[in-house]
Amino acid sequence: GGGRAPMRAKWSAAVEPTGLITSLSMDLAFDSGCTDGAGGGGDLGMAIQWSDNCYHHSNFSCTGTVFRSPRVGNTSCRAPGVIQSVALHDYILEAAADHLGTTAEVLRELNMYRAGQTTPFGLHLGSAAVNWLVPALWARAKSEWRVAERRTAIAQFNAANAWRKRGLYMMPIKSS
Repeated sequence: GGGRAPMRAKWSAAVEPTGLITSLSMDLAFDSGCTDGAGGGGDLGMAIQWSDNCYHHSNFSCTGTVFRSPRVGNTSCRAPGVIQSVALHDYILEAAADHLGTTAEVLRELNMYRAGQTTPFGLHLGSAAVNWLVPALWARAKSEWRVAERRTAIAQFNAANAWRKRGLYMMPIKSS
C-alpha cells in the first residue's frame, strides 16, 4: 500500500520552568506490515536521523524498532519516517508548553539550534558544510507574515464566534 508506515512512540522529557527542554528521549516503533521489515527499516533509519528536527536538547536520544503485523505494508516515496518523527518532536513541545501554560512557539524558539551547536548526528551547524539559517528565517517569517498581528485578530475572532474557530501554526523543519 502507499503512504507512510504507522508508528507508535513512547517518549519522556525534562522541562525547566523557563521552557528549556534539557532531556528528551523518543522510542519509535514502525509497523512494517506483513513484509520482511525492509520498508519499515528505511522508515526507522530516516526517522531517527531527522528526529532532532531543529531543536537542541543537552540530553537527546531516539531509538526504535520495526515490527511485523498482518496488515499490508506501506511504501512512502519521499523522506520515509521523517514526517512521523518530526511531528512527534513537535507534539512533545506542544505538551511541554501546555504543561507550563505557555505557547509552543515560545518553546520552539527557546529550544531551536543555534549556529555553532552540533546535532546528535554530527552536523556542526553554522560551519562551512552546514549553513544554519533556520533561526533567521523563522524571525523573518514571523515579521513578514505579521504573526503577532494575525494572532491578535484570531483571538478576537475566536472570542466572538462560539462555533467557528481559526488558528495559526508555525513549525520549523530541518533539511540536510
